Amino acid sequence: MTFGALPHRHASLVAIAVLLTLPVSALAADEPENDDGLSVEGSVRARVERIEEEFRPSKLPDETIWSSRTLVKAEYSTGPVRLAGELLDARAYGIDPGSTASTSTVNVIEPIQAYAAFDLGDVADGWNTRLQAGRFTMKYGSGRLVTRVGFSNVPTSFTGTRVDLASASGDKISAFWTMPQERLPRDAASIRDNEFELDREGSDLQFFGAYYQTRLDGIGATLDLYGYGLTEKDRSDRATRNRHLFTPGLRLARKPSEGTFDFDFEAAYQSGTIRTSKADNAARQDVSAWMLHAEVGHALRGQAGLRIAAVFDAGSGDSQGGDYTRFDPLFGGRRGTFGQTANFGPLSYSNIVSPGLLVSAKPNKRVDGSASVRLAWLQTASDSFAKTGVSDPLGNAGRFAGAQFEASVGYWVVPKVVRLSLGGAYLSKGRFLEDAVNAPATGDTRYIVSDVTVSF
Repeated sequence: MTFGALPHRHASLVAIAVLLTLPVSALAADEPENDDGLSVEGSVRARVERIEEEFRPSKLPDETIWSSRTLVKAEYSTGPVRLAGELLDARAYGIDPGSTASTSTVNVIEPIQAYAAFDLGDVADGWNTRLQAGRFTMKYGSGRLVTRVGFSNVPTSFTGTRVDLASASGDKISAFWTMPQERLPRDAASIRDNEFELDREGSDLQFFGAYYQTRLDGIGATLDLYGYGLTEKDRSDRATRNRHLFTPGLRLARKPSEGTFDFDFEAAYQSGTIRTSKADNAARQDVSAWMLHAEVGHALRGQAGLRIAAVFDAGSGDSQGGDYTRFDPLFGGRRGTFGQTANFGPLSYSNIVSPGLLVSAKPNKRVDGSASVRLAWLQTASDSFAKTGVSDPLGNAGRFAGAQFEASVGYWVVPKVVRLSLGGAYLSKGRFLEDAVNAPATGDTRYIVSDVTVSF
């Protein structure tokens, strides 16, 4: 179902009305008369972003984006059954043709969750079992390959079923089969006008897998093992590259703790097949790609809550001829690894080699912040660099992409209710981002983001 484009003035009024009425109705439903197990929670976030000297081709060189995001989630529990639904309303204002705003920024009045969960108790010996069916969001392990994003406006939803088992000793097993939501509308004009269209899912895109986590008490760490499968095929109104991917991986991690060293090592390999283009008669290639994350940190003693970490991330890029070797990050999040994303975010686990240094602090319950610096190279000189869309097919622009500096700070004005955030980033372009054949003729990129979030 699609509504026609509203004039910008009217679209803004509709957005404001939605943002005002959704929280009011939710709060009214969340009054003490909920002996039946009903609970309602949500948040409203207003954000402004400014990017100057854009690094992506064919985009506005300078742009300011105002956006809003409202989330309302209701749950009803009765015995071993839990019913849940969550509504998202994400909009952007004042955007022009050539904007970086996309379906990650705008998704108007979308039910991102609507599921039933059943606590089946001790079905397997010593394992508590939970079954979930419907539409839901997911996060596994580090979230680098499957997560519910929070920094960007629009999280990915999945329609399907999953089963989760937990042992008394803390081990976890999960298996799922889903159809990821395709965010609609996709065209730039509809996104600019905040048009409403329900997302879709179908058997043409399926995502499934299994995840296992066990505790290694001897070293105070956890070990994750996983395997994710993705299948894709054309449909009448949309051509694809017919991805058929299998991504096994493992992660060994120890959480930060004051006065001790922590670590996080993760690696994944990707195999399968993909077409060389979206053309129906395009040749099919074998896939052989990989990603790697390594992090060693130390949380200092003291009231500042200071942690310093050395990080290294890499993802394979595609070389001409032979297997397809560009790593696909699936449905992962980038904020926790690569810094500011939203309508910035040049870095990802595709064709990158990036060492860096991260410093974070949490001096009290109200204030937290972080800062990082990263250098970045292309893993393959002839492939597109990370999320930039910049490429040099002959490899004449070299491999050095540049350096990214970023920082953010958050402050709870009212703990757990009102939060202010401010962040910024600076991308010092290296030779590749300056000399590649489709690199925009702009200088170093500057980005700032500020938002206020009210939770209820």
